Amino acid sequence: VQIIERNNNFIVKDKGKWGLLDSKLNTLLKCIYDHELIESEGMIAICKNSKWGFIKLDWISEKKNYKSTEIIACQYDAVGKFIDGLAMVKQNGLFGYIDKKGTIIIPIEYEDCHDERRDKGTQTLVLKKDGRWKYTDLKGFQTLPLCLGNDELFEFHNQHAIIRNK
Repeated sequence: VQIIERNNNFIVKDKGKWGLLDSKLNTLLKCIYDHELIESEGMIAICKNSKWGFIKLDWISEKKNYKSTEIIACQYDAVGKFIDGLAMVKQNGLFGYIDKKGTIIIPIEYEDCHDERRDKGTQTLVLKKDGRWKYTDLKGFQTLPLCLGNDELFEFHNQHAIIRNK
């Protein structure tokens, strides 16, 4: 048994499957998931049969217990944490972004992505399509091309791109 403390809860791995306990070691989610659970903005990323989705835990006061509700079905090859209500998803080798209801906000059509929102609260994503990178500003969904053809985006930090020539 492996136990990881996170946000006053315990993520548990038992017999190769992952689950969640509260601070008093009561079971919130049974150990039935394929990968370690990822919590963000009130949502929990889960993986079943190698596909990712999201659930939410709601407190039921009359039962004095939590109830889990699947919000977004396990259908993605990979997911990221929610930041400002959006999470990266990967499906069939392509990337996009969904909201907390599972609505696709940025189409799942990009070859790669870098999420600038993790860096100092910006609202910028950097997306690659047809071998070319572009900025997407989530505030107004404006896009600016980076004009990168065969160059590789090596690193993106604080709204600055470091380019490596191929």
